[in-house]
Amino acid sequence: MLRNRKRLSALRTAAIAAVLCAPAAAAAMSASYLTRQPEAAPAIAAVQSASPVGRAAVRFVNAMASKDAGTVWLYATEEEHDAFQTEEEMLQAYSEDFPIFTLAKSAVAEREWQEGDATFVEVRLTDSHRNEYSATMGFWLSDASGWQLISCDVKPVSDQIAGL
Repeated sequence: MLRNRKRLSALRTAAIAAVLCAPAAAAAMSASYLTRQPEAAPAIAAVQSASPVGRAAVRFVNAMASKDAGTVWLYATEEEHDAFQTEEEMLQAYSEDFPIFTLAKSAVAEREWQEGDATFVEVRLTDSHRNEYSATMGFWLSDASGWQLISCDVKPVSDQIAGL
């Protein structure tokens, strides 16, 4: 009888330890899953402490670089959906307007600010030739579909330095 109590006590301790450790293990697994980049996408990473809109800006650049038309479509406004009709047409239009996004090898959200209902993010981009660009991207938070890109201006960093 005493031996069974010891075994029961050991089993209870193991069960309690499993219950206490399960949430931590699940959180660690989900955190690694959520931060993992798709294998086919280029190595573009957001700053870990970036805000939600900063992460959205970097995800948009990543989608452009990997030619992920579905993700690009998610950041478009309803007016753009109506104008372009398909994800592929929208990706083509964005690629023509902002070709540096298709060549981006790294993107980092550096700062953000608010102007009215829009949030602007400055993103530092580097292409495969190590040329640096600064993209000022304006986003609006839609009730239905999340962050929508409403404005974008991309300039070489050398232009900004020359203007100082």
